[in-house]
Amino acid sequence: MEARAIAKYVRVSFRKIQPIAVMVRGKNVNEALAILKFTPNKGARVFESVIKSAKANAEIIMKWIRKSSISQKFMRTRDRT
Repeated sequence: MEARAIAKYVRVSFRKIQPIAVMVRGKNVNEALAILKFTPNKGARVFESVIKSAKANAEIIMKWIRKSSISQKFMRTRDRT
C-alpha cells in the first residue's frame, strides 16, 4: 500500500508542473524535498506541500515512508477553473 495525497484546484498549469514531476519521480522522499526546496517555481511549492502531506499520511498509517520512494506514476492534472 502506498501513501497518497492530492492537491485540487491549484492554479498552476500542467506544462509548468510536469518538468518538476520528472525531476522528482523515483527519488527518495527526503531527496525529493531537498530538490524541491531549491527549485524556484510555484509548481515546486505545490509538489513540496503534496509530498509533505503524503509523508505525514504514511507516517500515520504505515510507519515506513523513510525508506520508500516517490511513486513512478504521476497522475495527470486536470485544469479546474
